[in-house]
Amino acid sequence: MTKKIITFFAYACVFSVMTFSIIFYLAIAVWRSKEPAVVEIKSGLSVHKISEELAFAHVIPSPKIFDVMVRLKGLDSKLKAGTYKFDAGLTMLDTLKKIKSGEILQYPFTIVPGWSIKDIATFLSKEPFVDSPAVSDEFLKLVQEPEFVAKLGFTDTGSLEGYLFPDTYFITKPFHLNDFIGRLVSQFNEVWNSLD
Repeated sequence: MTKKIITFFAYACVFSVMTFSIIFYLAIAVWRSKEPAVVEIKSGLSVHKISEELAFAHVIPSPKIFDVMVRLKGLDSKLKAGTYKFDAGLTMLDTLKKIKSGEILQYPFTIVPGWSIKDIATFLSKEPFVDSPAVSDEFLKLVQEPEFVAKLGFTDTGSLEGYLFPDTYFITKPFHLNDFIGRLVSQFNEVWNSLD
């Protein structure tokens, strides 16, 4: 009698492990997202919270399975923050690879030759990577603030008018205005110095 019970439990355990393995495989490698989604993964989020965000956006079928997969692969501290665009048809493995490699969404922003700092500020405020409605005013204030301008290497002028290089820049979220202005000036300096 006890031999039959032990045999029964052994078969039940094997069956359970096989069932879980099949479900796990189907969830991570076969199931595909049905629609595209954009998800922002904030810095410092736990794997559990990231899993919930992805499941809420219908990028993955199960937050628990994603959580287990990340931990089994030892990637809990290797997921990168940022805003991600997930196309329809991705598997859970594709999603994990994207977050691990940091393939974050980049927004193009073009500064047209001849634009003034006011033109840049106007168009900047309409961009999807900008979260603050006050960015236009903040931008104008910074590019005309003598201390900030001097920190960027322009001590003989009180404004960056004419020193923000026209080009297409790829911007990520979260958007940091100081860094953005620094990139524009850096691009100007690079092009200017290459003319020598």
